[in-house]
Amino acid sequence: MITITVLRNPFNHTDKEIHSCEYIAGKTAYEYVQPYIMGLDEFVVSIGGNVVDNVKEQHVNDEDWIAVCPVVGKSGKAWFRAIAMIALSVAVNGWSNSWATKWGAKEIFGSTANFWAHMAAGAVSAIGGTLINHWFPAAKADRYEINPSYNWSNAQPLTDQGNALAVTYGTMRTSGQVLAQHVSNDGDNQYLNLLLCGGEGLIDSISDIRINDNPVSYYKDIDVETRLGVNDQTSIANFNDTYIDQALAYEINNDNKWITQQTDGNAVEGLEVTLEFPYGLYYAKDSGGLGNASVTLQAQYNKVGDDNWRNFTDGMSWAVTQNSNGYLKMISVNSVAPKETWTITYGDHGNFIVSGSVSGVKPNAKIYNKYNNGLIAFNIMEYWGENRFVHGDTFTINVTPDINLQIAAAKNTSFFRTYRVDSLPAAQYEVRVKCSAKSGTNNRYSTRVFWTQMSNIIYDDFARPGKVLIGIKALATNQLSGGMPNITWLQTRNKVWVWNADSGQYEQKSATNPAWAAYDMIHRCRQIKNIHTGNLEFIVKGTPASRAVYQDFARWAAFCDSRNLTFNYIFNTATDLWTSLQKPEGVGRGKVIMRGTRYGCVCDAPGEPVQLFTVGNILTDKFQETFVGLKDRANAIEVTFANKDKAYQKEVITAYADDYDNTTEPNITQITLDGVTSVEQAYREAKYRLRLNQYLQRTVEHSADIDAIACQINDVVLLAHDVPQWGYSGRLLAATATTLQLDREVTLRPGKSYTVALQITNPSATTPQEAQSIVTVGVQGVVQE
Repeated sequence: MITITVLRNPFNHTDKEIHSCEYIAGKTAYEYVQPYIMGLDEFVVSIGGNVVDNVKEQHVNDEDWIAVCPVVGKSGKAWFRAIAMIALSVAVNGWSNSWATKWGAKEIFGSTANFWAHMAAGAVSAIGGTLINHWFPAAKADRYEINPSYNWSNAQPLTDQGNALAVTYGTMRTSGQVLAQHVSNDGDNQYLNLLLCGGEGLIDSISDIRINDNPVSYYKDIDVETRLGVNDQTSIANFNDTYIDQALAYEINNDNKWITQQTDGNAVEGLEVTLEFPYGLYYAKDSGGLGNASVTLQAQYNKVGDDNWRNFTDGMSWAVTQNSNGYLKMISVNSVAPKETWTITYGDHGNFIVSGSVSGVKPNAKIYNKYNNGLIAFNIMEYWGENRFVHGDTFTINVTPDINLQIAAAKNTSFFRTYRVDSLPAAQYEVRVKCSAKSGTNNRYSTRVFWTQMSNIIYDDFARPGKVLIGIKALATNQLSGGMPNITWLQTRNKVWVWNADSGQYEQKSATNPAWAAYDMIHRCRQIKNIHTGNLEFIVKGTPASRAVYQDFARWAAFCDSRNLTFNYIFNTATDLWTSLQKPEGVGRGKVIMRGTRYGCVCDAPGEPVQLFTVGNILTDKFQETFVGLKDRANAIEVTFANKDKAYQKEVITAYADDYDNTTEPNITQITLDGVTSVEQAYREAKYRLRLNQYLQRTVEHSADIDAIACQINDVVLLAHDVPQWGYSGRLLAATATTLQLDREVTLRPGKSYTVALQITNPSATTPQEAQSIVTVGVQGVVQE
């Protein structure tokens, strides 16, 4: 009997027809399939899983299974034919009969032979690049990795809200998160003020600050302040207040009409208005030189909902009527001070009563002390001798604010002017600006002026305790101007706090050790200063130390130290704990596991066998051996990592398997090793994975009673079984000091060495590992009978 499978659609292996035909000796494959391929110009035929090149001459044997599939299109191109061949590998179900019959598999495996035959047929369509791993998941290829700090473009700081607070292990370059930015002006100079956050403190150092990939020392007029993230740190200059900049583009024409803008928030306590002269301010003289030109503007502010507009002022004027017995030295007048007359009258004991005609009575002033009531500031001195102050002596101060903003210059380059008002009641404000006069508007005058920015100021004095901070004030120069510069730096955290269960106290361990980094991610202990008592206290934000198996992590850490496995990384994206743990696990060749309700870990350190499994304790018919395919495994790995020797830029190196030169088809796969920062470690990790690919070739599954299992995850065990003939095994019937009686007959041949391995149970053991012990004894004196 011949079975014919016709696959009508190579893209859908379920769309097939199965036909049976009587076997006729001498009949070719084409004669069998010809009735089912009517209308097909190109097709592929296989017999028993083997593609037939000349179907019209190929003879067929009894019990053969024929599969036929059309070639897509009429071009006959190789890749279309490949699709048909892949489809055939799904269709050749009948190959199981011939395969099982030829190799006698039915007698060996029984009903399972058909399954393995189908698997053999399906192996036709495997795709290369498989990377076998131990217990941790495969590292993701770089093209799937999206990380704001580690990508192929220049690292850019995060600017949006809701990002995770970064956590640092070891040393890594970062661009941080923008907390605040503000453009300020000082006469003709314009400054960019940036406040960046490097994540959670406390860290050990901030170093190698770079702007646009150059050291910050290469630039002039750059001020940098840093904070390492202690909880009693001081605020950074220029950011003790919060600025909210509103970018504007209003041209202020000479039409005496108000242009109005409202603040964003309703807690504004100060305002800044920035005016720009993008083409300069000048008059072109007949001689070709530049003469002065001027612009007169007016700016006012008002609390939303009120109708009490007040002026931004460009300075104050005042007149002081001096007392004959002393003199008053004016220091300053606040820009919000109204027009009024202040009276300063001597009372007694060196005190002066201060009263404004508009502002009312203010706190007393004292002789020889600087005085400032928020509106006026001055010092009072006394003449010595007979003319000393007496009761009723009076000074008067006449304050006259200038309501106009008068700007004059003779320059043809861009410049700015900024006007500010402070100490406002917290509210939402509206600001308006108009131009009342220009010295000229024809082509010889450059008097165009724009309102380009309004800044809302909130007095908060934020020190941001516990945050790593970088504050930068940069002058706009021919070196640095335009858009946002790219700022990066190295930040280092050398130690983590670990609870030593043996000593009963916290100890500092290396943050670059993958095991201790994983422990810190679980426990999250920080030593923080209590600002009320001044004492350092331990604060735990994660799992209690009692739920972490310290000895497990200590063993893993020792293994990492012995293999020089280090972990340098900054976590700056929000994810779950188990996903985050894959970073140090992959670099440290280990795995965090749950031991009941406690966190433990295992690693790829060598160990001694802890248990012996034989036919004596394996359940009957519960043994299964599985071979992992070798043909399509990767034999080369492209590793992507952040190279510290190249400013932590991404780099790719390739490691090759030992037999790579002997292979005809290279299978290359790609992985990203986050936390690796050196070429040496990246290469060693790639070779380690290639060795896994080389030596992990099969797995064994078996079942045993619960009282026969004394091993745990990652333990080394010995295994003997009759099916693969791994030794002879069973149980002991009796034993003495010099003899063993086995439960089965075994054959020992002269000239060969034999060893007996015994598993001994210890009923008084307190742990599963102590409950079983293995004793190995060599067999002596095997002689010919």
